[in-house]
Amino acid sequence: MRHDLDWLKTTLIRRGIPVRQACRLVGELADHVEDAENDLLLAGKSPREAALLAREKLGGMELLADEISTCFAKRTFWGKHPVLSFVLLPLFSFALIPIVPIVTGNLLVRFLDRLKEQGIGYDLQAVLSYCNNGFLAYQYLLAAVCAAGFIGIATRYACSMKWAAAATGILAVLGGLLVSVLTVGPPVHAGAHLSGTITLGFELSDMFSPERIVRFSLPLAMFALLAGKNVWHGYIKPTMTRG
Repeated sequence: MRHDLDWLKTTLIRRGIPVRQACRLVGELADHVEDAENDLLLAGKSPREAALLAREKLGGMELLADEISTCFAKRTFWGKHPVLSFVLLPLFSFALIPIVPIVTGNLLVRFLDRLKEQGIGYDLQAVLSYCNNGFLAYQYLLAAVCAAGFIGIATRYACSMKWAAAATGILAVLGGLLVSVLTVGPPVHAGAHLSGTITLGFELSDMFSPERIVRFSLPLAMFALLAGKNVWHGYIKPTMTRG
């Protein structure tokens, strides 16, 4: 019986149920089986008969795993539409890149205008450098946040860890192929504002630039950090135990 319950726990973890929750569910099932076995012993059954009958009441482990994971997943949009949630959405996640720079760019222009109105000068080159460095850091942050979001959804709503791995893999590949350039120009005449453009695209050349390596590595690092426990208890540890 212990082997069956261990298999159930491993299967639930692989399907995305958090480790603590999977252990709690399996523990409750073990208590239920033990109570049923004790009742059968009090009814006059032999220990062997009691164990077999209690095990039969629990039903098939594969069916039980399907019912538990389906119960978790089907309650949410993410579980009902995993391909949309963990394949298509990651593919379009980099379309979010221009949104924050556009908003922050407008705020920055207003801030610089306010400084000018108050007679406070500023170093234009420092502003341009700040814009480019901030844009680069923003891309890294976006890659990490998107990866953490998809992993969190998969583990919270009992979607398979394979879907979380698919989402982070897509983010990593897109990050490695992405070419994004922010061009900020000085005011073209007195009284004009800063101007800027964002260029996005994908290309295979220069794939080992530091920026691309970081964008490729960040989603994978987030997967190792946030889903590592599920992967360890659901895949690696059971394999080592069997070996």
